[in-house]
Amino acid sequence: GISVVEIREPMEPNNDNIVWIGQSYDRTHGPAEALASDPKSYTLSGTLWARGLTGTGQIVAVADTGLQHDMCFFHDPQVPVVLQTVLPPAPLVPQPSHRKLVAVNAAVPNAFSAADSYRHGTHVAATVAGDSTATPANGSGAGHDHGDGVAPGARLVFEDLGSVRNSQCTTGLGINSIGDLLAQEHGAGARIASNSFGSGTGQYSGAAAEIDAETRALGDLLVVFSAGNDGPGRVTNIGSCKNCVTVGATENYDASFQDTFGILDPENMVVWSSRGT
Repeated sequence: GISVVEIREPMEPNNDNIVWIGQSYDRTHGPAEALASDPKSYTLSGTLWARGLTGTGQIVAVADTGLQHDMCFFHDPQVPVVLQTVLPPAPLVPQPSHRKLVAVNAAVPNAFSAADSYRHGTHVAATVAGDSTATPANGSGAGHDHGDGVAPGARLVFEDLGSVRNSQCTTGLGINSIGDLLAQEHGAGARIASNSFGSGTGQYSGAAAEIDAETRALGDLLVVFSAGNDGPGRVTNIGSCKNCVTVGATENYDASFQDTFGILDPENMVVWSSRGT
């Protein structure tokens, strides 16, 4: 028998709000532009892109758990990726002609063998500078397809710190010196270094002091760390360094859902984000 007859509508991704939240906070036009078909123009709420600020000419280093470098956000149909295994601070060999990846390097031994550790690193790298081959960014615009990053014109130095997941589904980042890592990234041309890792002790540490010393020595490298996911009262030990920018997480935009702070609003810090007291 037949119990229900209904129209089957195609499923579409909905969470593309970071563009307007980060650029203009235009609640009037942003949510509607986020739901538009690809490529999304963001004509009204993408104020940075409208002024030509897409990251073109910039190189951002991302150090994380691994990169699925052949997916659409990073793939170059003309230039294959050359995987490197150069331990910091030894210099990397840049790939000047690859559209997206200046270098992909195993910054810790055996990182490339940890095939199950790509999830977080791929997500972070795509958020920073992912650019789908469906509509690549160019001199006239961001060419934004769903899932593209906030700086689609930028290129990446990716430092693979991945390792095989243990029984608790966590990975260890076995890097010996963050200062050496920053020096290697800077030598490959990066002037921004994005790092979404750290430990939750909340105390200024030797690693934080090493970052402060290295950034002072390099002079023109902006180092960004995530605050952590431990809620109020502390940021990660690395995020407590003085010469870096430590970034917490806001709520997303969803007027139909409530959490601890009420209706989801990007003006609120999300409940699990680390922060100071």
